[in-house]
Amino acid sequence: MPVDVNAQTIQFFSCALSGGAIGVLYNLFAAIRRGFSFGRIATFFADGFFWVAGTVVFFCILHISCSGEITWYGLLGVILGMVLYLASASRIVYPVLLGLVKLIKKLLKFCMKIFIMPFYKIFKVLSKLFKPVKKLAQNTRKKTSNFVKNNVEKIKRLGILLKKI
Repeated sequence: MPVDVNAQTIQFFSCALSGGAIGVLYNLFAAIRRGFSFGRIATFFADGFFWVAGTVVFFCILHISCSGEITWYGLLGVILGMVLYLASASRIVYPVLLGLVKLIKKLLKFCMKIFIMPFYKIFKVLSKLFKPVKKLAQNTRKKTSNFVKNNVEKIKRLGILLKKI
């Protein structure tokens, strides 16, 4: 069976490119984790999602370029591509991705302010309108509790009288 060196070279380079794509994906997830502070559980799931996404990217590239064949030079290409990306272009791409994530975070905060601000204003107006009602309720509660405290004996005797009837 003849070995097609050109096809193997193309497969190696496409696998190296998929390794670089996985490196970009890694930088994207790292920038998202740094831009948005997640808890431990969310970080765990984000890391799991990264590995699933990286695996999908790898197997899609493998399916397209190598007809689904897993070869040692394909795996070497992926590892080499990721290492080369992380050693070189990552230093440029990561700050850009981090800046984009921070920009998106600011835009989300701005949109939330725009969305929440009307409700905040309405709540503020309603709380001012209902302030007298709140004070009336508090005063009534205080007066009632003071009345009960001061007249506990009378209320107990009244309860005993009512039971006898």
